Amino acid sequence: MEFWILHKMIKRIIYLCHIIILAFFTQNAMAQLKTVIYDKVHHIPVSYVNVFRAEKGSFIGTISDENGNVSIDFDFRQLNVSHVNYQPITLLELPDTIFLMPKENILKEVVIKDMEPQWIRPLLSRFVGERKRYYRSKSEYLNYTYLTRNVSDSNGYWFENTGVIRIPSLAEKRIFQIKPSKGYIHYKDNSAGCDFTNMKRMLYHDFVEELDERFIKKHSFRINDSFQSDNKDIVQLYFKSIEYGRGDKGYINIDTTRCIIHSVIRETELPYNLDNNTNSFTRSTVNIVTGWKYSEWYVKQEIVYHLYGDSYYPSTCRYKAYISVESKKGKYAGSKFDSFESEISFSQCDRQDSSGFIELQEPWYIKIIVSKKERLAEEQLQKIPTDHILY
Repeated sequence: MEFWILHKMIKRIIYLCHIIILAFFTQNAMAQLKTVIYDKVHHIPVSYVNVFRAEKGSFIGTISDENGNVSIDFDFRQLNVSHVNYQPITLLELPDTIFLMPKENILKEVVIKDMEPQWIRPLLSRFVGERKRYYRSKSEYLNYTYLTRNVSDSNGYWFENTGVIRIPSLAEKRIFQIKPSKGYIHYKDNSAGCDFTNMKRMLYHDFVEELDERFIKKHSFRINDSFQSDNKDIVQLYFKSIEYGRGDKGYINIDTTRCIIHSVIRETELPYNLDNNTNSFTRSTVNIVTGWKYSEWYVKQEIVYHLYGDSYYPSTCRYKAYISVESKKGKYAGSKFDSFESEISFSQCDRQDSSGFIELQEPWYIKIIVSKKERLAEEQLQKIPTDHILY
């Protein structure tokens, strides 16, 4: 009897030891799920990279910080890593460093002199005066390919669509129209619809169209001496807001002889985005209901222009946004984030008739009252044929 009791006690002790050892190694394993994400070509950290697991109808994600660091506090069989400027990858295990291959040449080094050349502002003013001759001089039909992805801490969605777009001329009323083909929705179930929101943001926030004398006045400009181009007339201008500093900055690649802008990158941060993408009344209303306050809001937009016929039109647009909010109010208490990345590319297409096109209404971030026209246009977009691809 005593032997049986002793034997049972020993077995229990061994079982408890196994539990303790397993917990120790599990805790250590979870603590070690950290990595850093680097640009494979330029060996610089990549911030705002989406890192997520989408398996068996379950989604969980996180994002890299400004130094490329990311912590994974969830298990996975496959780990997805994506950024709109890089080729996406899928991992089966987590390395110490993740290297991403850029889709195109990315700024690797910036050498800027602390002096603004006197010719820059007159050149940009000349561009503002002449742009209607060279950019969107007439309406144009183009094929488009659109991809958008939204990743949060607990939800993931992406949407693919192709079709034809009518781009209005700069001289006419600014209304973009699309004739979409079938859309492909990636989500945990069949409840999600189509999302053209970031397509609208990329189209309606065209730098060439928005550049004006006010922008020129409110920014300082420098030349990036490290920029290289086969065309010696093309230079890269670095701009920075006088009011927001590095919170509104970017680069303009411009042909100084022909006064043609070939591409633009613009990055904006929280103060600029609050002042220019929302209004105080709407923010206050949302805050009263949810208690949400913005803690971070980063946006990066890129656009490349191409000559179609005798006029320049967008050829590639990319959009990256990261928004985080915090609240101490009731069921909304805590923090949450949303990370958006979208890309649209254009190519020439055959002549189109005007039937079957849907208007894209101007975008917004927060809106309390939606007009009937906006509602009906959105309903049309939701009626296009779709396939759901469940993860």
